[in-house]
Amino acid sequence: MGIIIRNIGNLNNLEGFLHREEIDIDHFNIAYIGIGQAGGKIASDISRFGYYGVYINTCEQDLTDIEEVLKSIYDTNDDNYKIIRLKGYDGASKDRSTGLKAIKDNKELIQKELLTDKKLHDADFVWIVCSLGGGTGCGAVSTIAQIVNSFIRPDKRIRVKRDKGGNIINYGKSTTGIIAAIPDDNSSPKMKLNAAEALEELKVLQSKNII
Repeated sequence: MGIIIRNIGNLNNLEGFLHREEIDIDHFNIAYIGIGQAGGKIASDISRFGYYGVYINTCEQDLTDIEEVLKSIYDTNDDNYKIIRLKGYDGASKDRSTGLKAIKDNKELIQKELLTDKKLHDADFVWIVCSLGGGTGCGAVSTIAQIVNSFIRPDKRIRVKRDKGGNIINYGKSTTGIIAAIPDDNSSPKMKLNAAEALEELKVLQSKNII
């Protein structure tokens, strides 16, 4: 993967996730989906490298903040990103079950927005970014991963295995990955429990090579 340094102007420093402000990458086509507050912040900072991103959240203010960051990176949207506001909720308050319910209640909206997204379909690999200690990202990550895996570059997969009935039991080489922030030792027991439950779900998806 070749790296070319170029000047792309004065960029805001967003919590120091990326420390190099002047970079361009000539590569493999990667896209990102940021879920929840933390996932959105991390994915929007990664977008400084020129990657396409989709941002999903229950909290309107979080999405407004993310869009301000994105506007500082791009002169116009011009299909550089997509924002999906989950209806019927105003944040998940670190409650994983609320995040999961928000995804289920908005499943048709999410499927429509993701399944019709040409940039996601054309990506070689999609990273899903979230925090496993909170509500929206933690509750949604497993469902989003399965939706994305159902359509992302099937031609890139190898060794798909099926049972005698023709059902897929192993998806072969995965084209979907997870970047997850996990609670530290000082986090609340609730956040740690959120993360433990989400990790168990992700282990199942990993065992099937879905992620």
